[in-house]
Amino acid sequence: MSTNPFDDRRPSRSRPSRPRLRTTDNDAEPAIWAARHVEWPIPTALSLSNYQKLQRASKQAGSQMGIDETAQETAGTEEEKAEASYFSGFMSRVLNPTNADEDEKEEEPISSPSGSRPLRSPRPRCVATANSWMVAALECQVTGGPPLRLVSRWNVRRMGGVDQWMALPPPVSGGDGRVLHVFVDPTGCHTLISAKNGEAYYHHSSLKVIQKLAGFGRNADGGWSKDMTGVTASSQAHRKSSSVNVQSGMSVGSYVTAVAWDRERGTEGSTKKILLGTNTGEIYEYALVSPNTNEDQEDTYAKPILLHQLNSDASVTGLAFERLRTGLLVLACTSGRNKRTRFYTFYSAHSSSFRMVMADEAHASLVELPGSLDYADLRICNDQICLRTATGIYYGTIDRAQSGPAFAGGSMIMESGILPYGEGKGSIPVSLALTPHHIITLSENNEVRFLNRVAQKVIQKEKVDWALPSSSSNLDESHLAMAELMMDVRRPDQVWLRRARSLVHISSSQEDRDVWKYTLFKCLEMPVGRGRSNTDAGVMTEEEKAQEALFGQAKSLCTHPSQKAVLTAVRAEYHLSQGRAELGAKYLAQCPPVLKPFADTAVRLALPMLNIDDPESYGGSAMAREALKSNTPLITFLTDKMRVSKNSNDKMTCTMIGAWLTELYLHDRDASAASKGALMQFLTSNVHNMDAKTIIKILSSHDVSALECAGFANISGDIETAVNAALRIESDTNDSVVDALRILNDAPFERAEPLYYKHATTLLARAPVLAGKSFLSRYTHGLSPNRLLPSIMFYERLRQDRATHLQAAKSLLSPRGRSGTGDSKNTESFDTGRNMFGSGVEVQVLSGVAGMGSFVDSGEVSAQYLEGVIKLGCRSSAIYSFLISLYVKLENEDPLFKFLSAHVPAASMASDASKKAGLAFGDESLAGPLDMSYALRTILATGRHFRSAIKLYMGFGMRQQAVELALKVDPSLARELAQDSVELEERKRLWLMIAKNAASEGMNSAEVDVVSKVVSVLKDCGPDVLSIEDVLPFLPDFAQIDQIKDEICEALTSYSSKIEGFLKEMNESDQACDSLRQEISRLRTHRMEMKSDARCAYANRAVLSAGEPFYVFPSGYVVLESALKREVLPYLNERQRRRVAEIEREFKVSSKQSRQRDPKFDSLQAELDGLIAAECPLTGSIMVDSIGRGFSDDLADASFMHKPSNMGDLNQNTATV
Repeated sequence: MSTNPFDDRRPSRSRPSRPRLRTTDNDAEPAIWAARHVEWPIPTALSLSNYQKLQRASKQAGSQMGIDETAQETAGTEEEKAEASYFSGFMSRVLNPTNADEDEKEEEPISSPSGSRPLRSPRPRCVATANSWMVAALECQVTGGPPLRLVSRWNVRRMGGVDQWMALPPPVSGGDGRVLHVFVDPTGCHTLISAKNGEAYYHHSSLKVIQKLAGFGRNADGGWSKDMTGVTASSQAHRKSSSVNVQSGMSVGSYVTAVAWDRERGTEGSTKKILLGTNTGEIYEYALVSPNTNEDQEDTYAKPILLHQLNSDASVTGLAFERLRTGLLVLACTSGRNKRTRFYTFYSAHSSSFRMVMADEAHASLVELPGSLDYADLRICNDQICLRTATGIYYGTIDRAQSGPAFAGGSMIMESGILPYGEGKGSIPVSLALTPHHIITLSENNEVRFLNRVAQKVIQKEKVDWALPSSSSNLDESHLAMAELMMDVRRPDQVWLRRARSLVHISSSQEDRDVWKYTLFKCLEMPVGRGRSNTDAGVMTEEEKAQEALFGQAKSLCTHPSQKAVLTAVRAEYHLSQGRAELGAKYLAQCPPVLKPFADTAVRLALPMLNIDDPESYGGSAMAREALKSNTPLITFLTDKMRVSKNSNDKMTCTMIGAWLTELYLHDRDASAASKGALMQFLTSNVHNMDAKTIIKILSSHDVSALECAGFANISGDIETAVNAALRIESDTNDSVVDALRILNDAPFERAEPLYYKHATTLLARAPVLAGKSFLSRYTHGLSPNRLLPSIMFYERLRQDRATHLQAAKSLLSPRGRSGTGDSKNTESFDTGRNMFGSGVEVQVLSGVAGMGSFVDSGEVSAQYLEGVIKLGCRSSAIYSFLISLYVKLENEDPLFKFLSAHVPAASMASDASKKAGLAFGDESLAGPLDMSYALRTILATGRHFRSAIKLYMGFGMRQQAVELALKVDPSLARELAQDSVELEERKRLWLMIAKNAASEGMNSAEVDVVSKVVSVLKDCGPDVLSIEDVLPFLPDFAQIDQIKDEICEALTSYSSKIEGFLKEMNESDQACDSLRQEISRLRTHRMEMKSDARCAYANRAVLSAGEPFYVFPSGYVVLESALKREVLPYLNERQRRRVAEIEREFKVSSKQSRQRDPKFDSLQAELDGLIAAECPLTGSIMVDSIGRGFSDDLADASFMHKPSNMGDLNQNTATV
């Protein structure tokens, strides 16, 4: 951290006193802008030691750059020498405390080592501020050489000493080295310093040295660069290739007077591309990059590139660019003494290149402003611009929305104009500043004026008193410099006022306090066309749209709810006075009740409609009185109020306002169809915020159809009221029933379910097809078919009654019926010409059972619904039974038979218990929901549909009864049923029945061919079921043998073949018995050899010395009986394990002697051997089954088996198995 070389603790007698602001206006309201003095830590003189340090640093920097120091001693213009003489004389005596009391003739030269050096205050435009950093360029004049140029950086937020002091290198010989401009980028990190001789210097906040930029002014050796001639880059922008060189480097005699920073993309490491303006009207493209940055340096320029030459030789005093949504905009202004002030705009759509922007002449514009000015300040804040001219302040707004005439060759600045200065001496300000809402000017007589941009008038004046010291020894430099206003780009609402070393901070915490008010006044003063015709009353003109936009802008500027309330009230009254009553009512609804009470406003809007002349209601405006004669303003007001209540969930207020709105809509609904649609739209959008019953009462009190009431009730969720209202409608087309069904279908099932049961009869009678579909669609939601069944049954009974009445009516209309004397008043009229729902017939009932207005007869609806619910999984026995009853009544048996085929089980599934129980099933799972007993009784009672009865008999497993019934109806069906039997005895019995029936039918009909019928039965059943001797009893007593000769021969042949087969089977059995006897004899003498030291495969014990029985297997393994039992028992089934336990108990109870005498124990031992030693446990199926078992942790299992190595040793004992 570097020390401050100017930290002089001695009190300075030459410091200026603090300025004082005096308010010229005596307003009661506090001023918007305030000011405070800020101590700027810049001393008036440098001590000799600090001066020498800085001078050495300057010379060292110059030597590093190669600048000739000897040439510097004689360099400088006459103006610089005069200024040096002035500072070396007068200021040395005043500001040097060591020489203050000496005589003027005997004063010590300024270069004396014992004296301090006066520090000149910064020149105008040599101080810049950005991001709370203030950078100033100062000079310390010395005798006999160029002044020592210094740069200071100070953070105004810290309010301490100067953070950095740096010395500029000495200027190159051959020009005026005075610093004229200092520019700081928005980040406050990059500083560009411009000297009059064309040189430019760069400083970054992270460095302690200042760099001289190449391409600006002379080189270090005093010469000029060779490539400083060429054309502008904009002239070559549209050319793909060109042999003409673009100028690189600043022109001779030019120096930087304006800089356009990249406020969006600039960073602390790089400024990105920037624009430089010069005193000769040139614009250059350049970029500043910190040496310590790690960013991409693609925008680095070795020298500035000449971008464009303005058509003016005046200095560029203002330069800026803005990135718009579709392109790039460049702003520039030029001015000078005895030269016209000009304002330029350059724009190129869809291009971000400065060269293309400058080359696009179609979108470039030039505004030549009257008068001339030495330096025209161009200020930009947000999208607002202002420019100080000789006659006034040129202002405007950047057209970011592309709404202006830019694409037609106009300027990109809209709402532009010149705000004239006040009259009198010193009316032209010397400096200018722009804030978001105000323009601040500084006059020559130190008066600060604050102009509101919207009102375009001065709202505050402040007088700055720069107090002079009382004695000549404490001379202030403030009278030697012109005051100026400075803006901080990052803090546009804060402005700095500087004069010499004095700083005043001007700021406001409520700058936008009165902006809304001025904007509102501007809206009211806008000229808008009046007296529009009624045809375009609802259409706003362009002027009115602009006025509405300005009203909206004024509202956005309000910072307090009370301001917004006042603005809304004024806005509403203004629109009412202009005849825009609907728009005025809309804003009246937005006013708080304190300003516009609800009751007073509503009555005010309603009085003209009631032909009550109250001037206060329309404010004396004839247009307002005419516009308030309709209900539209009041409806608009109430609708907006209701919207507020809806957002706050105030249902009571919504109901009251909604009731009033309903009455208003009903009053206007007869005027036009649009009003009727508006009523339905209002009811639909606000249905959940109003009490449905209240609204329905209002609708019912007017001439409103029940269908409209039903629609509102349905939307409101009052399903019962909606359905009742719909069903009360008498209509020839039954649209009301359709609406009722639509309401039920769309409603939540929990609320619609009871209404289905309640109105099922009516729905079926008037729209059976749609009702059936609705019932079926709701079954999956939980609609119970059992609860709908009474209504369906009643509908079917009505169908039967109506059929009877219809038949009676036809008989009355016949000639024979007319001859009677019956009374026709109680008859029923009918209309067969209507075919509305499917193939049903509508009958108009004058007097009947139900007393309904209309009835639609559909014979398929009930059956289709019941079939549908059964397919969806209904298991109700009542549904099945009623469906059977409907099928039985049909002439066509196919639906019944198809239904039974799907739901009656096959004969093979019937259990023996069901056969024995007659009509009752033994297995309930086979019975299902179909009551077959009821179905069979119902079918048999009709005396038809026998195929279905046979199907039911087969479902019961009663094949014999089915065959008996089939023999009466269809003998061929009986033969099929008998053939399907799987039991031989049953088949034989059934075919005997068929044969007997065939024989009896032949004899009863006196047919001669009885024998042939019986023989055909024999052929159908096959020789395995019946033979000729089985049917001989059914043949006639005098039948000829020739007719059955073939059958007798076949029977004898069959007997003969059977005898031969039996003999063959006997021979094969004898041979098998002989083989078994031989095998048994061989096994009795079978022997197996083993070693004498053989060990158990599991216990690893010698089997001969173990003292218990053992088993030797053909595989070679020897296992003790106890080990074998322990290994084999887990793999036996439960019955085998119990048998082994029983045999062991028998052995334990009996003694050894008894076991030897009783042969029964030999059989027990053989049975035990067969259970546990049927196979080798290590090579048989037990080993395969034990694969899934885990390994044992017992250490004894380590020697779990031994296999004999030599089975053929002669010194072995033998064991017989």
